[in-house]
Amino acid sequence: MAKDKEDSGGLSANATLAIGLVVCAGLVVVAVVGSRFFKEPPPPPPPPVAQAAEQSVNTTLKFSEGYFKATLAEDAKRFGIPTPSLELLAAPLVYAEELSAPRTLKADKDQVDTPHLHISTQVSKEWSMTGAAQRMRVEHMMLTITNKSDRPIAYRVDTQVADGSRCKNKGAIAQNAVALKPGETIQRSECIWTRGATLQLRAVEVIELPDIGYFYVSRLIPTHVLLDERSSAGHEPPNKLKACAFVPWREIRGAAEEKGGVSWADVIDFYARHGCDEYSFFPSYRRWAKPSPLPARPG
Repeated sequence: MAKDKEDSGGLSANATLAIGLVVCAGLVVVAVVGSRFFKEPPPPPPPPVAQAAEQSVNTTLKFSEGYFKATLAEDAKRFGIPTPSLELLAAPLVYAEELSAPRTLKADKDQVDTPHLHISTQVSKEWSMTGAAQRMRVEHMMLTITNKSDRPIAYRVDTQVADGSRCKNKGAIAQNAVALKPGETIQRSECIWTRGATLQLRAVEVIELPDIGYFYVSRLIPTHVLLDERSSAGHEPPNKLKACAFVPWREIRGAAEEKGGVSWADVIDFYARHGCDEYSFFPSYRRWAKPSPLPARPG
């Protein structure tokens, strides 16, 4: 019967077996090759893009002494002052806490003197915003601050009022809320005045500045460097300078909330030496107690 099947064109059992063996062998080869392919290690990552290398070079250049000196010269020219030496700028800055204990001041015609400052109160009519967004002149508690020293200074005169909710509509007086030139006087509004109101003077801090540092810190937005929004409203940098475009205020605020964290004096000490256009405060920075290399860098 097998003979008849071959004659009629069918496959014998031997031929079918041979074909099956060939197909099985082919499948084994495919499986082996496929398993080897999938077990191959992934290709190596692409090389770093040129931009990353360029950024690294720019960062290295920015923290070099030569680049820092060039920015000092450019800034000094813009501010109209002599270029300071690195030795002058790297020296520790005079710092003082000038109030030994909080004091309560009368709203009008009271005064306090510290080694650097003359501070006095008065009540005067100033423009304010009412609840209907209309302006009107109402009596305000005012604070006048004068730099008595012969050096430019950064200052923090921290005050508190009994009812802060009354201060929301107070007027804002144009002032330099961060720094004062020798002999300079500013006036700031504390709150809308009410009969019997007083002002508590809680702290007075002062840092003597290099001449270029006066311009550097004056460009800072007060609330970015741990100054009170209520009393620093109306801040304007001198000489029509623009305010700093970037200061890491969230990092500063977070670092200040930590135990033993960043203080106002630490932030001012940094920006008294570094222009904010090129350099940014970092949370590990602390006020210098001895000469250190410029520019400062983390670590």
